[in-house]
Amino acid sequence: MEMVIVAGEEEQFPGTLAVIGGEGSSKQTIENGDSLILTDASGKAWALPVSFLQQFDEPVTIDAGPITTPGEAMLAVSGEWDGGNSILSAITLDIADEPGDASSNPASTYFAVRRNDVTDFQIVKGGVVAIGDPAHSFGGIRRAGNNGEMALWSQISNTSGNFGDMFRFYWQGTGTDGRTDSSVAVLKGFGDNRTSFESVAAMVHISQINRFEYEGFAAGRLGFVGFQAASASGKTIDFNNIGQTPTHASPVVSISIEDGRPEDDILHLGTSDGHETYTTLARFDGSGNLHLPGPPSDSDMAATKGYVDAAVTGLWDLKGDIDCSTDPDFPAALKADAYVVSVAGKIGGGSGASVDIGDVILAKADNPGGTFASVGTMWTILEHDLAGVLLAANNLSDLSNAATARDNLGLGTIATQTASAVSITGGDIGGLTSLVLGASASVQFGGTTSASPALVAAGATLGARLADDSAYTNFGAKCLSALPGANAEGFLSSTQSVTGANTTALVNLATTWSTTGLVTAILLNATDIASDPDSLLMDLRVGGVSKFRVEKTGVVTSSSNITTTASLMVGFNSRIAWNTRSRMLSPANGNITLTNSAQADFGLLQFGGSTGSFPALKRNATALEARLANDSGFASIQGKLTTDTDASAGTFEPTHFLTIYDASGTAYDVPARLH
Repeated sequence: MEMVIVAGEEEQFPGTLAVIGGEGSSKQTIENGDSLILTDASGKAWALPVSFLQQFDEPVTIDAGPITTPGEAMLAVSGEWDGGNSILSAITLDIADEPGDASSNPASTYFAVRRNDVTDFQIVKGGVVAIGDPAHSFGGIRRAGNNGEMALWSQISNTSGNFGDMFRFYWQGTGTDGRTDSSVAVLKGFGDNRTSFESVAAMVHISQINRFEYEGFAAGRLGFVGFQAASASGKTIDFNNIGQTPTHASPVVSISIEDGRPEDDILHLGTSDGHETYTTLARFDGSGNLHLPGPPSDSDMAATKGYVDAAVTGLWDLKGDIDCSTDPDFPAALKADAYVVSVAGKIGGGSGASVDIGDVILAKADNPGGTFASVGTMWTILEHDLAGVLLAANNLSDLSNAATARDNLGLGTIATQTASAVSITGGDIGGLTSLVLGASASVQFGGTTSASPALVAAGATLGARLADDSAYTNFGAKCLSALPGANAEGFLSSTQSVTGANTTALVNLATTWSTTGLVTAILLNATDIASDPDSLLMDLRVGGVSKFRVEKTGVVTSSSNITTTASLMVGFNSRIAWNTRSRMLSPANGNITLTNSAQADFGLLQFGGSTGSFPALKRNATALEARLANDSGFASIQGKLTTDTDASAGTFEPTHFLTIYDASGTAYDVPARLH
């Protein structure tokens, strides 16, 4: 049957069962001897003594029998709330749980629902709601903090025995409960690898305002990566407007920056290591301009403005017509600017080139415009009518009168002479670019005697000789250049001989400097690609023996003294060194360091000589000793002796004495004792 617990007619406390006491009146407190009035589904009343309900030694089981009628319940509790705005309760469990060691097991349950001895639902001590049982599927909701933080959990940890929290939800901020404008609702996932939201259909995120925020903790960037479900295989993230009806979103994706901040970039495209290292390859700036890393390498790649500007420079650009009836100057133009002559005349001023209607003037280079004399070489003229012109294929055979043409060209009779019989009489020869003479030819200037100079060829050598070839003569030149071929000497002088009391110099150079610029009198610039390490920039010899040379590394070696009337200076990081011997350097202003060649030690600093007749200073560990110059004994030091500390007051008994000499050499014994 169905057992229904209803409130008695006499009750004075809504929502509670009527308690019938010894006097037969409704009571608030249940005592032994009282009764509870229960009615079944047929309305029959049953009186249950309180002693039956209290202080049971064993659990009480109510067997309501089989339920066969739809709508029947094994246990139904009904009542009535009529307390106005009061906080009322239907069923209250108040369990006394001893504190400390006497407390019940944390897994104790307030309420459990089982089917076939398998728990389907329970409320565990501490307010944990659990659905299922540990042997099968287990999960629920529990309190996870003191500020209303709640947790959705699944399964129990095999290692700690704690609830396996999947999500926690709470209001962010102390005292925040969602009823203020600054409230923040938080749903926090606890997957160590990731928190995954899965849907068998579309997944929709709805916000009442047009803003979604993604926050990170210590990471400098937030990464969005697509994966195949339950794998590490990549998936493309696709933003589209498929399925949007009746209005499709356009644009599909919009990326923007805050108004008034054009210095911020809108979008960067680049590479990343998945952590903090990011390399930008292309970017859109705050004005929407695309910046690319360099020029395109394929035909389907975008190009930068600089690349396009460079690519289109020099292409034909028709600027329009130009009226040449007034003989105008050339206009200012860029390379490939073109003008069509609309009225005949001259271009480039009164002394310019004649042009006809339809001719085109084309700029060959950027120019500021001007007369034919100033910018004419930067222009070319394309004639529209070529009737009567000579054809290159005819090789001048289409000339109507060759003799007249030669006269017009001013060639004279020399143009008709054969190569084997050329006669030049009088006049000057100019404009030659090449003149081939015999292997032993001589070119005489002004005459054939020793009073005139000549150039004489002797094999591969060209000499400045007297016209009668009796001796060499001086060769004066404003600028003399040598352009030797590979493995050939640039300048060679091997025949000079200075005899008697003559002082003739082999090379005599003189110049006058009247400039504020930096002038170099003699400049040698050697391009060293693969020369021997000991190659020399200069080598001065006497009798074949080197006396002074400069190595390609800048090392200067002299076989004798180097005398200077000024200071001898070296770089502040350089040293003054004796070959395979001592070195001296200045590590700082005012300091001088003396070392051996290995720069690891130092011997003696000798004064005046190297024998026992001269003094020296010697380093001994951290001490400095006064020694004889041959290091055979100690040397005297005359002067004042000053200690690094003041004398100490007191008395002492001398056990030793020290011998000290005065300036005259007299010895004095000074009492002393061990310190």
